[in-house]
Amino acid sequence: MMGKVMRALYIGRFQPYHLGHQAVIEKIA
Repeated sequence: MMGKVMRALYIGRFQPYHLGHQAVIEKIA
């Protein structure tokens, strides 16, 4: 699964967009 990669990118790069990125993950999942 790419969850780990997505999570690493989201934590290191999209931290300010936590809510937005989480919504995207929900859509993908």
